[in-house]
Amino acid sequence: MGQRCYTLYIISYILREKGDKMIILIASMGNNNEIGKDNENICDLQFHKNKFKEEVDGNIVVMGRNTFNELSDNLDNSKKIVLSKTRKFDKEVGKDVTVVDNVLDLIKKCRQLSEKKNVYIVGGESMFNLFMDYAQEMYITKVDKTIDGADAFFPQICMQEWEEKILNQDKENNTNFSFVEYTKK
Repeated sequence: MGQRCYTLYIISYILREKGDKMIILIASMGNNNEIGKDNENICDLQFHKNKFKEEVDGNIVVMGRNTFNELSDNLDNSKKIVLSKTRKFDKEVGKDVTVVDNVLDLIKKCRQLSEKKNVYIVGGESMFNLFMDYAQEMYITKVDKTIDGADAFFPQICMQEWEEKILNQDKENNTNFSFVEYTKK
């Protein structure tokens, strides 16, 4: 087992060992798994924004620097942790945000924050790739559009590993979308 895989296995164990805490990925993506272009989220649906806030409210929210820079400041009840090797932020880092520069410090901080809160991975691409194999659930808003020039993508979902349940299908701003829950088999 490679060092990265071993480290992530330990991380997943440590996060779950302290209680009923789960690792959950939440994202919106286009038809080709596009999640971003030029450091901006491709989804501007109010439905997704509301579901996102509803899901992560009061929990631990983990993200990379670019996602933090792009994310709106409406996560007041959530504990925010930014994993970044650089401290170059486009906006002020408030007292409610913890910045760590390595995965082990990220895990330590998650464990310190609460025993029962879930850990939501909210982006970007590298964070989703890092935690995909260790998530127990995912909430994905699938947007029926293709984004030309997208430069950030959600990992492929291996359907042999996940149960899929469509929670909502609707249309907003002339865009069809589905809100889908995935549960690890």
